Parts: sequence; C-alpha cells; structure tokens
Amino acid sequence: MAGQFIDARALDWDEVTARLGAAAESPAGRALCLALPFAADAAEARRRMGAVAELAGLLRAGETFPSLAAPAIDAALAAAEKTVALGAEELRPVAALARVAEAARRYLLAPTPVAIPEMAGLARDLDPPLGLARAIDETFDAAGEIRDTASPELERLRAERQTLQDRARTAIEELMRVEEYASVMQDQFFTIRAERYMLPLKASA
Repeated sequence: MAGQFIDARALDWDEVTARLGAAAESPAGRALCLALPFAADAAEARRRMGAVAELAGLLRAGETFPSLAAPAIDAALAAAEKTVALGAEELRPVAALARVAEAARRYLLAPTPVAIPEMAGLARDLDPPLGLARAIDETFDAAGEIRDTASPELERLRAERQTLQDRARTAIEELMRVEEYASVMQDQFFTIRAERYMLPLKASA
C-alpha cells in the first residue's frame, strides 16, 4: 500500500543481511552487505530482485563467478589523500582490487548462457584503474623492492653504485694480499657494517 511503512524487523532484515554478509569474500563486501538498506521504492526493489534472479540463473546453468576476494584499501586511500608516500605493501592491494573489478566486469559483459541485462548494466559502470595497476606491477618486484626499470635514472644510479661496490671490493681484496700488511691481519676476509668495509685487524695492531 502506498505510503505504508514496513518495519525491517517484521521481515527479519537483520538475519537476511547477516546471511548475505557471511557469504561475502572480502571485509569491505561484508560491511556493505550488513549495511544494505531497503530499496527506496518498488522500482528499485524490482531491479534488485531482477539482478538476483539473473545471478541465480547463471548458477543454475553451472556458471562459476570470478572471485570477489578483494583486499581492503581504505587505509591506503586515506594516506594518499593526505599526500603520504605509499610503498609496495600499501599499493599492491590497490592493484589487486583493480584486477578483481576488471575480472568481474569482463565476466558480466561477456556472452553468458542466461541473459543478464541488470548485471551487465552494473558492470558497464565499473571503471577499474588498470593503468595504475600496471604501473604498480612494473614498479615493484616480488620482494617489494623498486625495480631497476622503474625509471632510467634509477637504473643508471644503481648500475653506478654496483660499479663502485665492485671497485671497492677489488681494492680491499688486493690490499689484504699485500705482504706488508699480512702481519696485522687477523683473517683473510672483510665485512660490511653500516655500509662501511671493515678489515679484521689483530687486537695487538
């Protein structure tokens, strides 16, 4: 009836959203499920029910949906808004979320055994930042270190550093082989502490 108020408790809405949240694959998805409000009007309710019916039809047809297990990026976004520099640990989840969204978008816009106009319409609104995801992947290696290829200048500086390190090692190894210093050397090896080369001299020297 128009204008009639429906009490959510009468429809066990809390139980519905709790069960929906239990099936979510990410913390963010679970939070959205638990906070899901009633439809604003009958038209919106019909659209939602139509989308659910489309997904149910895909499941009955034996389809397997792409994973929606997306990482949480709220903290990274908050830090970015404050112009805080983000590292690999903060940026990798952003790239992962973009790939999850793109996989869902690609699946819902591809031909399916059941017509899904409502879900396809939602998918068209997705615009995951794949360029950003590629940039993150190209910047960091598997260990979370910045790749040499991240920038020509960085690659040049790292190559220069390696050359200097090789020269320093060669010079020290040659120094340790000099007969003049043999009597003061404890061992024929060196260590690096605080980015400095240390020679093992005898305490008496």
